[in-house]
Amino acid sequence: MRIIHVMTRLANGGSEENTVATARWQVRHGHTVTLLHGGAAHAQWHDLEAQGIQVIAVPEMIAPLAPRQDWRAAARVKQMFGALQPDVIHMHQSKAGILGRRAARGLGTTRVVHGIHVLNFDQVPRPHQTLYRAAERYAARFTDAFIGVSAAMCDAYVAA
Repeated sequence: MRIIHVMTRLANGGSEENTVATARWQVRHGHTVTLLHGGAAHAQWHDLEAQGIQVIAVPEMIAPLAPRQDWRAAARVKQMFGALQPDVIHMHQSKAGILGRRAARGLGTTRVVHGIHVLNFDQVPRPHQTLYRAAERYAARFTDAFIGVSAAMCDAYVAA
């Protein structure tokens, strides 16, 4: 199976560790795995290619909201999805989750999964909460499955 993981950043954090551990397991079990990420990768991930994980930077995908940059990132990610022809696309982190699910629309039999690592609409100003919740509701329409890091995280996500 061809699997693509999409992350806003490949930094040194919990969602990155969780995603890379999943990708390593998938490679060990015979799957072809690609990791798309925004920004520069943290040095600790320098050996992923040697472990069989294709790593592709998407410099247009940056963490802060930047509408023009975000449109370019979504277009680039969509282009990569078309070229790589994945069976499963698994989004991680907030921006990658929104942009990646939008880019995955219309890919036919590709399954789209979103990993809930954090609540992007928690502890931010109310206008941001409103925008993020609306974006999540929109992206949920293009999502086949959600995977949360805990039952409590899933419950909070659904409640919001």
